[in-house]
Amino acid sequence: PTPHLGCQSLSQDCIVASCGETTGRMTTLRPHLRLLQPVSLAALCLAAACSELELRSNGSVVDTFRVSADEPASICLRESDRPEWWARPATQVRLVLRHLKDTDSSPSFWSYWKAHVSSSELRLGLRATPGPLCRYVAAMSPKLAAAAHAIRMCRDCTERCAARALPVVGSQDLAVRVPSSADACVYVDKLPAGAERMEAFWDLHFDVMVFVFLFVGLVLVWGSSTFQDSAVVHASLGGVTSLAVVLAAISWWMFQGFRNKGFLGRSLTSL
Repeated sequence: PTPHLGCQSLSQDCIVASCGETTGRMTTLRPHLRLLQPVSLAALCLAAACSELELRSNGSVVDTFRVSADEPASICLRESDRPEWWARPATQVRLVLRHLKDTDSSPSFWSYWKAHVSSSELRLGLRATPGPLCRYVAAMSPKLAAAAHAIRMCRDCTERCAARALPVVGSQDLAVRVPSSADACVYVDKLPAGAERMEAFWDLHFDVMVFVFLFVGLVLVWGSSTFQDSAVVHASLGGVTSLAVVLAAISWWMFQGFRNKGFLGRSLTSL
């Protein structure tokens, strides 16, 4: 059996049906397939980037996609995968991608590094309608909407925009965040190098930072008059700002020095 191709045998018909229609290189070589052996056909199909992605829900396989550059996998958020309306402000909806051959689930720096490398090789796209807050900002002020878009708070992904998967702490999984209150679809254009099979599933993650930001905001609002008259707060802000300016100047000086070795040598000699 050849689980990577979804075939029961290494016959030419099976391999062509599984990978030849979705991969340009296989389609180009179809007139010459009869000259190759079945095992060579399987190797050629795998070399043509016909990777497999399984969509799971409640532990069972819902759908299977063969990912290639010509036909990316499209995974859309269903209503059953969303959190309840009262939990949406503090819940992240994530599409988690996991290597099926990954058996090392213990958290370590090496596993986090491998997940970071995999995230850089993954090619993803996102299509999502703007959320209620972004629609309100766009209707209230186009300039404010442009500013929010510039700092990547309200991106316009109505058609399609690039997406990035981030490593999940404590594992080698990768996760793509999508808006919980919008109609969203994630497009998987390319799997990481060496990943012949991966699984994907929707995950609801409780975001504790929502309450941290809420607490900090309430403290700043309620204590605004106290902070305004506090010499400690003003001195701290001045010290942090001065330190940031000094570090930026030193970084710029070192960058210029590395670009010009003579400049760096003269600067060190003068010191």
